Amino acid sequence: MVGEIIAAILVLVLFILIPVVAAKPKLDLTAYAIMAMIIGGIVTVLAFPSPAPDFIKFIRFEPLIYIISINIIVIIMEKNSVFQFLAVEIIHFTKSNPRVFFAMICIMATFTSAVLEDVSVALIYMPIVVQACKVLKIRVEPFIFGIAVCLNIGNLFMPFSNSQNIIIAADFHLGVAWFAAFMFPILVLSMLLVIWYFDFFEIKKQEPPAEEFKDVLLKVLDAKLVVKDPRKFKTAAITFIIIVACLVIIPYTFIVASIGAIVMCWLERESLPDVFKKVDWSTVFFFIALFIITGCMVNNGTMGLISAFVIQIATGNVLVASIVILVVSSLITSALSPNPATVFFLPVFSTMFALVPSLGGTWATQAPILVAFILGLNIGGNFLVQGAPPYVVTVAIGKKSDIPGVNYKSMTRVGIKFSVLHILLCIGYLAIVCAILGVL
Repeated sequence: MVGEIIAAILVLVLFILIPVVAAKPKLDLTAYAIMAMIIGGIVTVLAFPSPAPDFIKFIRFEPLIYIISINIIVIIMEKNSVFQFLAVEIIHFTKSNPRVFFAMICIMATFTSAVLEDVSVALIYMPIVVQACKVLKIRVEPFIFGIAVCLNIGNLFMPFSNSQNIIIAADFHLGVAWFAAFMFPILVLSMLLVIWYFDFFEIKKQEPPAEEFKDVLLKVLDAKLVVKDPRKFKTAAITFIIIVACLVIIPYTFIVASIGAIVMCWLERESLPDVFKKVDWSTVFFFIALFIITGCMVNNGTMGLISAFVIQIATGNVLVASIVILVVSSLITSALSPNPATVFFLPVFSTMFALVPSLGGTWATQAPILVAFILGLNIGGNFLVQGAPPYVVTVAIGKKSDIPGVNYKSMTRVGIKFSVLHILLCIGYLAIVCAILGVL
């Protein structure tokens, strides 16, 4: 008995240390996760030998296949500068008007991050925006912060918008129609809040750039110069649009993404082995480690205790449970980052829905709770920089581009501000959802 308790505590500590390691740039997070997985697995097998733990069943292979496939698609899209071209076109379309440009780039960032991994979108758009602001001689900070917040908002849009959504959608069989019905309204409201806030308090108060600066910018940033091979550019853009359309129509996203990745490689004349070398395998192995560590906590009873605690504080009321899940998932996401928080919570939901009929009995009672969870992961849990990958990239770009106003401290202030605003907005939205579904 004592050995089982010690084993359970050790595995939980290994899991809790993930954000601590993530906050140390010099430490390899994936290496730590794999080491924690091995130690946790050995300890669990020794402490709970009968029945023998089956760790493989905890690995969700469908989202992993999707993550690898979408990574390949992004590599080819970046190679052909498709989204860089769009960013430059926006600058020309808005005629370098800062307020209009800010609104357009935020909208573009929001919906681009709905179909691409948000860190990649940040690396595509932010350097171009920094260059544009410097030429126009206007403050860069509100533009960069606005994009960073909108990238998190875009993750609400589709079941394939990010790895968290992919895993949740696979576990609870949520399709595009579900996300369109429940997530699109709050996405639009959140995005408009961000655009209004930065425009009203920051951009509107700046002196408009001189006309000669606008002329220089339009000449320097020529969209045609971004495209190296027009034929490959058009092929990649059209293929990507078709892949996104198929992802919307066909429910098996991991199959669509994998076929799309193979087709894009074939059209680009890229061999899969060469492209595989460029894939971010650290993310894939990180998820595998998280799945198995969580499996250890299921086996040793830790997840059962946590589930009982969440059920106790959530009560049987759907709205109260949704608000509790929103707040708790926001806080845990801030501490752990979205991916570990997602994997951590899934067994809790499965237990809660099974044990509490008033919460898990129908799709109508489950829906507000899942909405709250997705909201907490994506836009509520950004109190700390490490809780939001786009914020981490923003700080790095601020340092690299020598922008004093973009640093860890300022990004944290922005994160806390919009996390609070979004949580308040989400509570109101959850009340409306519960009222419409008749579970208030």
